[in-house]
Amino acid sequence: MRKTRMFFFLVGSASLVAIAPQCGGGGSTDCTQTSTCPSDASDGPPPLNCNMSVDPKNSLGCVDDRVGIFVSPTGSDTNAGTKEAPVKTITKGLSIVGALTRVYVCAGTYAENISLAPPADGISIYGGFACADWSYSGTQPTVGNGTIALTISGTTKPIAIEDLILQSAAGAPSSIAALVANATGAVTFTRVNFTASAGAAGTNGITGTNYDTTLLSNDPKIEGNSATGGGTGNGAAQVCAGLCTDNVTSTGGAGGQGGTSTQGGASGSPSLGGLPPNDGAGGNGGSVACTPGDQGANETTVGASATSPTALGSLTATGWSTTAPIGGTNGGPGQGGGGGGGHGFTNNTAGGGGGGGCGGCGGAGGAGGQGGGASIALAVFSSTVSVNSSVLIAGNAGNGGKGATGQTGQTGGLNGNGSTPGCAGGGGGTGGTGGTSAGGVGGISVGVLYKGNAPTLDSASMTATTFGTAGTKGTGGTAGTNDGIDGVAMATMQSP
Repeated sequence: MRKTRMFFFLVGSASLVAIAPQCGGGGSTDCTQTSTCPSDASDGPPPLNCNMSVDPKNSLGCVDDRVGIFVSPTGSDTNAGTKEAPVKTITKGLSIVGALTRVYVCAGTYAENISLAPPADGISIYGGFACADWSYSGTQPTVGNGTIALTISGTTKPIAIEDLILQSAAGAPSSIAALVANATGAVTFTRVNFTASAGAAGTNGITGTNYDTTLLSNDPKIEGNSATGGGTGNGAAQVCAGLCTDNVTSTGGAGGQGGTSTQGGASGSPSLGGLPPNDGAGGNGGSVACTPGDQGANETTVGASATSPTALGSLTATGWSTTAPIGGTNGGPGQGGGGGGGHGFTNNTAGGGGGGGCGGCGGAGGAGGQGGGASIALAVFSSTVSVNSSVLIAGNAGNGGKGATGQTGQTGGLNGNGSTPGCAGGGGGTGGTGGTSAGGVGGISVGVLYKGNAPTLDSASMTATTFGTAGTKGTGGTAGTNDGIDGVAMATMQSP
């Protein structure tokens, strides 16, 4: 049974107050912190014999409930996080660390990604301990299950990470074992294995569409409007707005009015400078004879093809950002057909001209190939980082995706019919083909990638830095003209 020593003090002239020494409370007057607890072990925990300025493996007195939270693969996240009752995940340990400054992790596998950011600032994580008795064994626990195993961001106080295997998973777009970003307090890694998996291959660009491919040329939405049957009324203009995904409009010209005041048909738009009979001009009206509207001109200019990318990408506070896919532009629409001329009275008959069909939508520009994913052991963005006695392994980078060709233009709408003897309108021209897209850039395989201050690596860590193969460039939609660029593979790289 735990004994409590009582001390009695006279208060005033008539009362005695019993006060027990503080042991194990953790406050500033805690006798365990000042090494003034009684020698009898039953009166509380022993004095704390801890040198916080040295590696905990060299000051095992610091491996104590009064200093840190304990994490074990056999623990439970409903536990208090003590040696006797450790939690199961490092994330839970960080969430309950409170005023303590350390998280101790024993050997095992932790399928979780770790994030250190305010308010969890200045918290150090130490592995290498045996789960049975929390003695130092040097066995590194393995941490990570996503594409960035450890992220340290926006911290202002010194942080130490020791005796861990940080292993990021393969995936899109990149695999980064550890990312340190905007950390103004020094971050020190000691005896850490940074292992990044392979970067994912970039996806190939696709040839999309700028119009409803099921819409036929005789569909009422695109076909020219016919004149009123048996009368002098003309076919109205066919305005094709909203049919192209890029909202570019073409118009089939209205037919000419028939009867006493005969009219010619209107020209279709947009004007593409075509030559008769493919210039989209309206037909002539007349009391003796009329002429049909001209066929709308085809758009012969192909949409602009993408140029090759000029950079592989850049490091940001959230990771590696590959150069975005570069697509071609859409082709322009074909010209709408001209309206047919109206016809005056001949033998007591007259008829209005038919309207022109709409020009077809331009084809969609090809979508660019995606850049290949990176494999980066350690990424440092605007932070002060030191690496000691560690191993840095970058895997193979992903290849860039292929660029795509542009979509062919849509066929224009059919002409509208005149009201006999009125003349028919012209059919719409075909839209232009979309431009081709660029191939994606190859991924990078880099041991240490940094932007801002270069991290400091000791000679052992520099020797133990390896990298895989660079990703190859993606072929452009116009091979040899707008290909991507090859990635790089190196031990250390400064990001633009």
